[in-house]
Amino acid sequence: MRFILCAPPLLTGALAFLLATLGPLPAIAFGTGLTGEYFDNSDFTTLRATRIDPTVDFNWGAGAPTNTMGTDTFSVRWSGQVEPEFSETYFFHVTADDGARLWVNNRLLFARTTYSAAALEMSGRINLLAGQRYNIVLEFIEGSGNAQVQLAWSSPSQRKEIIPQGRLYPAVAAPETGSILAETWLNLPGTNVAALTSAPNYPARPDGREFLTSMETLQPDWADDYGMRISGFLLPPRDGTYTFAVAGAQAVQLFLSPDANPASKQLIASNNTPTGLRQFNLMPGQVSAPVTLNAHTKYYVELLQKAGTGADHFAAAWIEPGGSNFTVIPASALIPAGLDRAAPAQNSYLDTLTGSHPRLLASSQRFEWLKRTLASNSVPQLNSWWATASNSASSMLSQPVNVYAQDVRDTILAVSRSVLDRMYKLGLAWRMTGNNIFAERAWAELEQVASTNFPDWHPAHFLDTAEMTHACAIGYDWLYDYWTQPRRDTIRAAIVTKGLNPSLTLYTNNSSWVASSANNWNLVSNGGMILGALAIGAENEPLAEYVLSKAVASARLVMRHYTTDNGGWYEGPGYWDYTTDYNMRLMAGLESALGSDFGLSAVSSVWETGLNPIYMVGPLKLSFNYADAGAGNMRGPQLFWLARRYNRPEFSWHERNNVSVEPLDLLWYDARGFDPQTTGLQPDNYFRGPTGTTPYATADAVTLRSRWQDTDATFVGTKGGELGASHGNLDAGSFVLDALGVRWAHDLGGDDYALPGYFGSQRWTYYRLRAEG
Repeated sequence: MRFILCAPPLLTGALAFLLATLGPLPAIAFGTGLTGEYFDNSDFTTLRATRIDPTVDFNWGAGAPTNTMGTDTFSVRWSGQVEPEFSETYFFHVTADDGARLWVNNRLLFARTTYSAAALEMSGRINLLAGQRYNIVLEFIEGSGNAQVQLAWSSPSQRKEIIPQGRLYPAVAAPETGSILAETWLNLPGTNVAALTSAPNYPARPDGREFLTSMETLQPDWADDYGMRISGFLLPPRDGTYTFAVAGAQAVQLFLSPDANPASKQLIASNNTPTGLRQFNLMPGQVSAPVTLNAHTKYYVELLQKAGTGADHFAAAWIEPGGSNFTVIPASALIPAGLDRAAPAQNSYLDTLTGSHPRLLASSQRFEWLKRTLASNSVPQLNSWWATASNSASSMLSQPVNVYAQDVRDTILAVSRSVLDRMYKLGLAWRMTGNNIFAERAWAELEQVASTNFPDWHPAHFLDTAEMTHACAIGYDWLYDYWTQPRRDTIRAAIVTKGLNPSLTLYTNNSSWVASSANNWNLVSNGGMILGALAIGAENEPLAEYVLSKAVASARLVMRHYTTDNGGWYEGPGYWDYTTDYNMRLMAGLESALGSDFGLSAVSSVWETGLNPIYMVGPLKLSFNYADAGAGNMRGPQLFWLARRYNRPEFSWHERNNVSVEPLDLLWYDARGFDPQTTGLQPDNYFRGPTGTTPYATADAVTLRSRWQDTDATFVGTKGGELGASHGNLDAGSFVLDALGVRWAHDLGGDDYALPGYFGSQRWTYYRLRAEG
């Protein structure tokens, strides 16, 4: 079988001569323009109109774009995608009166936010590939006088011109490549693929899910009698002819569609005779006929594997155009199935729920991969991390269980976090060692918080409830196979009565942290509720589906509060960590349990948020700690998840080199990625943009450094912008300064939250929160 591009008949004679004289015809483009959002102020918050603009080439003189906007102090944001005709370096040019800033491929090329007396041109360059669409955002600010803005480009093969309509598309798209979905069905004897495809729960209800960063088995020889489906899309990097091949210890079949439609898939390669790892040349059927594919076009791909007893593994590879050797298909060309699934109707949320535990954040295959990797000592860093986590779990064995004790702020948040820490570490220790002493210690903690010794989980301060629900969800799920039915009933009843039920009134009334204007509380609380609902799943289906439908909708709105450039969080670096940690676990839980995050990870700017810790942390591993934040390092296992989801290995590098070990660091470990200098990240960056959270623009935060990877480098972090955001201080103009291995200028950060009126009328009476602090 061949998927081919239609070619015109050969041209001869005068017509061929004429066309050769004229040169190659330009590639056809079908763009319709960019989405223009028009705001009646200069901070992009009062939206007056939205339309599709064919090009950006406006001169409003002393007027305004619409009669609903004032003639001065307005702003416009154009967003969408741009498609270059040539593979080369492009220069983008913006002529503006007054300010403007431009991003291409989610990278800031230039900015001028000051007003000017006349139109001025700014330019920046970036390497682009022909035919590939790149995100583009242009923001324009008018302060006074005349208003003018133009968007043009040029390249070695392209004269300078206003970017034409055909090259502009109105939708900004989140990155998709980075992994492929792997689903497993257990307890299926035999080696016939038909045993998988005829299984009662196939294809909607697997026993486990993983996301692979190459089209190859996560862990060879990890189980017996299972079937696996690998599904998603290929995104070829270039036009041309590809040859595919498969290898496997038992039955493997590879399917490819001529388009993105799964129904069009056709078998192109298979093997039923065992091969070695990556042995692609043992028999003819392993290798496909040549297939002609278009660059940057989605093709549905599916691999089926059926393992009986003994060895098991698989791999799918290709020879790219112009190549001669098979290479395993990489993350950069893979898109997981389910990424584009819309949120289902409420009563359908659990239709794709995994049928076995563990289902939260890691599968049984992932735990087995970690156990085998630790046993082989093939990744010394992981063994070092495991020693830290194991010692911590062992120390918990002799510690007393937590008690219901309110702190000076009348919360039990510290108690909830202690239980949460114990469930992750004790659960991981049991999974790695099989020693039931860890499971019994976890039970003592869970029995305590489920009993009348804890009359509630303190819903008056809902973070306490959310984190305790999270803790019990992990304890229930990761240790599910150990619990007796009465113990399962006890934990599940506590999750329902003390965790999920207290959220129902808030969801129904769209009040408190549920509202779209909420801060970090929204994503933390929704994260806890989602994990609790997924843990109990079909055992209380109506309740779980109600909570999931409400929590996903609520979280989607607040996820838009990441800054529009580089994914900063408006409450400061400390709350970036708290918010993003829960946000990623929320999405990872949906992925592992249901097969999709229902578009949450495509919310604008979330895909850039891994840049925030990279830039906010200086050469001494101290952060620029504006707002209510300490100066500690910024890190967390969420960076491994972000690296996998958005194909940003540099996020993994940051976590590996700045880690404070958590169990998910071991389970989500990613060895890919290089330091920022090798990756090519510019040393300076800033985080700004509307968040929709308050009537104020989010505070601008800028970091500058002389160079990467040098403890003696000079580093400056400074903050501007308007004030008023949650957890903000009166700290516009504050800064930190590192040089020669010393932090010379500090930001004092937040104060004691228990101080009277700290979040009320007395907030600005405390020194640290005032301008002079």
